[in-house]
Amino acid sequence: MKGVDAFTQNQRYLDLMQVCASDFAAYSGNEDKAYPKAVLLERAKQVCLQLDADMLADETSDDPDLLAEQRHELRSMAVARALRSERWAEEGVG
Repeated sequence: MKGVDAFTQNQRYLDLMQVCASDFAAYSGNEDKAYPKAVLLERAKQVCLQLDADMLADETSDDPDLLAEQRHELRSMAVARALRSERWAEEGVG
């Protein structure tokens, strides 16, 4: 998501989701199925956007590099927490 700047360029993110869905549908047996990771990716995006809003309200540093590093680390942890059970359910571990 960071690579396509999904947090500020929503259309770019939507275009990527369309590409992913089209690629998924290209495989035999998937033609009429929804792209299963779309819901997870959207949940991850929403968690990150909420985190960004929370961080904006709490920013205490004037160092943009430090803030970017903190944001990246917090986003990673938030996404991991938000998607943990779904990932394990997919793998049958959960």
